[in-house]
Amino acid sequence: RQVSVSWNPGSLSLESGYTTANWGQGKAFSPADFFAEIDIASGQPERRSKLLFRASWFPGPLSRIDLVASPQIHGPALAAARGYGLAGDTLALGISAGYQAPYSGEPSFALSGFEASLDLPWLSPYLEAAFRLPMDGSLDLGELQATFMAGSTAKIGSLHLLGEWLWKISPAPDFSVFALATYPFDEWISLAAPLSFDPDTGALSAGLALGAAELWGLDFSIGAQGAKDGTGRWTLGFSLQMQTRF
Repeated sequence: RQVSVSWNPGSLSLESGYTTANWGQGKAFSPADFFAEIDIASGQPERRSKLLFRASWFPGPLSRIDLVASPQIHGPALAAARGYGLAGDTLALGISAGYQAPYSGEPSFALSGFEASLDLPWLSPYLEAAFRLPMDGSLDLGELQATFMAGSTAKIGSLHLLGEWLWKISPAPDFSVFALATYPFDEWISLAAPLSFDPDTGALSAGLALGAAELWGLDFSIGAQGAKDGTGRWTLGFSLQMQTRF
């Protein structure tokens, strides 16, 4: 899933390989992570790795500045910088800016993003905003594409809850919802129930996944998911996953 090499001379860090930028605060939706492709089909949202080059500077113990570039392989070439830090013990803030090269008939884009999160004992809300402005020579702010995301994690006893709402206001208004409830029976076995919904198309999916971690050095997951697409067609799928770490 991830293969990279890194060098860490003092407060600097250099990394190259098949990995993730892991910007933003979102789990299922993360518009402020310009490099993210997030898979929510398994019930546990996970960022897909891609070829990245990263240079990071840590000016203090609670802050960092990243410069990340991704070459054009299966998508547009991207380069972006991000500053991230903590304000006090509970508030985290991030701001980013970047450039997306022309790709597949689209113009280049100027990118910008903002993120914030608040870490409270039982509730941790967070939000993101991302903006894309076509660089076609017109500099028309009416062409500005904006996406917002608001979410939160919560803990009620042993039950862990996650909810996220994504709102795209341009080029066409659209929003999506993702929710996930996870209940750990013990430190190894847990049950997850994901739900995603796109009101604009009517697409809906829900499922259950039973996971077991660190059994004979392996992680297992078995799940079932029912989904309805925008045409009203229902499908039922089953999955079995096994992975190891080394």
